[in-house]
Amino acid sequence: MIKNCVYKIGDIRKDYKNRSSQKGSVGMLGMIINEKEHKELQYLLKREMDEIIFDRNDERIEPLIKRAMQERYHLLFNLFKRIADPYEYMKYMPTKNRIKKV
Repeated sequence: MIKNCVYKIGDIRKDYKNRSSQKGSVGMLGMIINEKEHKELQYLLKREMDEIIFDRNDERIEPLIKRAMQERYHLLFNLFKRIADPYEYMKYMPTKNRIKKV
C-alpha cells in the first residue's frame, strides 16, 4: 500500500495550474496503468511509428511535412522507449538522417 499519497483532486488541479502557469516550467505527469492498457499503448505507438516510417518513403510528400513527421516520430519513439523493453524499441531506433525499422 502507498501511504501519505492521498491528495484531493482540487489540490492536484491547483498545483498543476500553478506549475503550468510558470514560464518555462513543464512539470511531470504520471500514470498508473494495468497490463492490458500497457499493451494497448505499446500497440498504438508502434502502429503510429510504422505509419510514419511508411509515409517517409513517399516522394509526393513535401520536405516540410516530412520534417514534421520526423519530429513526431522522435516524440513517439521517446514515449515508446519509456514503456517498451529494449529489444522492442531497438527495432524502431531512429538513425541520424532517416527513420529505420529493422
